[in-house]
Amino acid sequence: MSRKEELVDFIERAKQLLIEGKDEILRSSKIGKLLLEVASLNREKKELYRDIGEKFFNMDRTNMNIPPPFEPMFHKVEEIDQRIAKQETHIEELKKKSEEEKGKKK
Repeated sequence: MSRKEELVDFIERAKQLLIEGKDEILRSSKIGKLLLEVASLNREKKELYRDIGEKFFNMDRTNMNIPPPFEPMFHKVEEIDQRIAKQETHIEELKKKSEEEKGKKK
């Protein structure tokens, strides 16, 4: 094989490697894009589940029989709401006390 033929062969192999590399980059890029889309769809689905749960929880439960698997969760939410209300009351009391003390210093 002559020097010229070796050079042409080398260039052809390099060209083939570049094409294969480009194809791999395109595939990887497409995979990345699809993974982002899947993550976005999963996030959207979680938000819908949250919205469904919130609507279900906020329904008028006066005459509703809460399915047994949901009862502990309903009670836990109610307990958390009570704790939040207690903390918010405490915050307001502290703010009021702080304002009163500022007024005394003036």
